[in-house]
Order: sequence, then structure tokens, then C-alpha cells
Amino acid sequence: MDRAEKTWRHPGGKLLRMGAQSLTDAELLAILISSGNPGLSAEEIAEEIVRRFGSFRKIGTQPLEALMKIKGLKQVKAIRIAAALEVARRVTAEVSEKGKTDDLGFKIQEPLGKYG
Repeated sequence: MDRAEKTWRHPGGKLLRMGAQSLTDAELLAILISSGNPGLSAEEIAEEIVRRFGSFRKIGTQPLEALMKIKGLKQVKAIRIAAALEVARRVTAEVSEKGKTDDLGFKIQEPLGKYG
């Protein structure tokens, strides 16, 4: 286990080391949630969201009130998730509009590599 693995337990460390595509849906949500609260970590809250709704698409069909009923997920964290899903919707619309469905060319998803 390298030093980064020992000191960084949040999924953001995994993103830095292995790239965004290596993260599970729950790990991506945990990054958006950022921090948990007493008794629940961001990862546990994210796992409950995935367990309850099953997919990002199904999460996106929920009203904010449904997300805020999840223990540990209040208004600000639900808004972050809603904003991220809206970004995804807009990227999807842009890709559909331009007809390009293969590689989007996102470099931000790659591991930190030599720049970190």
C-alpha cells in the first residue's frame, strides 16, 4: 500500500490515482456529497442512494424532496447531486446533437499522473 492509499480514504484519492472511470456510482456520489455527518460517512449516504434508486437515471427522476428523505442528505447535498445530473444531461444532449457517441475526449477523467 503506497502512502497516498494510507492517508486518503475518500474516493477522491482513488480518482486521483486511477481516474474517474474506476469509481463506482456510490464513490462518485460520495465525492459530490463531500462529507458525512455524525454517524454516517459520505460513502454510506451514497451507498444508500444507490441502493434505494438503483441508477443515476432513476436518481435523476426523483424530486429533491425524495433525495432529502435519505438520512444524512439535506438540501445542499441534494442540490449538488441535482446539479451534477443536470451537467450529465446537458453533455448527453450535446453529444446527441453532434452525433458523436464514442470517446468524448474528456481528459479530466484520467488519473493525475505526472502533474500530481
